[in-house]
Amino acid sequence: MLTSYADALAFLADHSGPIGFDCETTGLDPFEPGFTCTHVALATSDGSAVVLDGRDRRLIRAAFMTLAGRGRGLVAHNAGYDCRVLRACYGVKVSSATDSLTAVRAQAPGLDGFGLKSLRPVTAEAERRLAERCNVERKGAWLPKVVEALPPDDPALVEYVAADAIETAKLYDDLRADREWPHAALDIETDRLWRWPGYDGIAVDRPLLEEKLEDSSRRIVDESAHFGFRPHTGSKARLEWVESIGVELELTDGGRSSLAEDSRKRAIVPPEHRAEWDRLCAAIEVESQRSKLDELTRLSERDGRVRPTVNANAARTGRMSVADPALQNLAEASRPLLVADAGRLLVGLDLSQVEPRLMAALSGDPALIAAVSSGDVYSATAAAAGSSIDRPAAARRPAAADRPRPRDGRRAVRAGGGRASRAGEGRPP
Repeated sequence: MLTSYADALAFLADHSGPIGFDCETTGLDPFEPGFTCTHVALATSDGSAVVLDGRDRRLIRAAFMTLAGRGRGLVAHNAGYDCRVLRACYGVKVSSATDSLTAVRAQAPGLDGFGLKSLRPVTAEAERRLAERCNVERKGAWLPKVVEALPPDDPALVEYVAADAIETAKLYDDLRADREWPHAALDIETDRLWRWPGYDGIAVDRPLLEEKLEDSSRRIVDESAHFGFRPHTGSKARLEWVESIGVELELTDGGRSSLAEDSRKRAIVPPEHRAEWDRLCAAIEVESQRSKLDELTRLSERDGRVRPTVNANAARTGRMSVADPALQNLAEASRPLLVADAGRLLVGLDLSQVEPRLMAALSGDPALIAAVSSGDVYSATAAAAGSSIDRPAAARRPAAADRPRPRDGRRAVRAGGGRASRAGEGRPP
């Protein structure tokens, strides 16, 4: 059953340690009209929990102010989302909450899944019982619909919300007990650092955006008429045109010609067809960026701002990623669409070759410092490994097993790899 403020205070007094929390909502976007947080669960790793009525704004604010006043640590699985919900629905800004999702990704990057249902079977079982209670299939956005339809004190719903908070607290205990826990610290702090810039959002120059949309639409029509096919579409007509002017492309691992961006840059083009090839490449880029312009239009339609989600380590490579929109993929020509608020500045930083530069600074290795100072550390590293990045002009892309990988050897060292892990790396093409 739902808990009163007095019972919540008694729970906090009776239980020590970090508090796992979870917000149950009727949607996924806290800024959408009609979005509601129906429940907020607080729990400890001993299996105790209270579930608060999310419709009672004063109750939720009082509970979290009490937590802050007592210095209680907070943890949530996908804390960025739950913290957005608390701020949007209750005006509560929880900056120090730990994201167990970020921690799991840092400590166990090889897992098949990082969701709470994958990591803690108890939550998956509670979810199954809730679906059976409502006789629905667990597909698509079924859960927000169920949350909105059921009475707030429905036993199956309250059990489900409590289970998520309890298992989050238990997971946090397990993570901290693991010897890999120190490796998660930097990613956790990165997640906290970027939590609120994404929430506050970035203003979009909507008039300029409309101009760019009109221009891209016109250019797409013009270029399609010029070539006789849509440049961005991977059609047979496009490939035949490329072959007809004698352009040599890199091959994919499957043996097919690649028109990916990097491959286009390295294509071997007959001089007499260079102008037409460059026009095709520009047309492909226009259509590629058109999808980004459409995304900016959709996401900024409500109030002229985009609110990206910044993930500390969600990319497959373990790097930071930005979603909705993916601003790291915004073309240079489109960056003026993002504008600073009055009295503020948007600052751009070029992190080119940042990893080897940091390695050089921290190691003090004279050879690496010299390579970084040359302006092209990768070519210098490849040369030191007996390889080369620049292949002969007529060379096609070799098969994956024979491809030189000078960067991989350096990364193996950075990751703690010894001679065995570097065997065969950086060999000549």
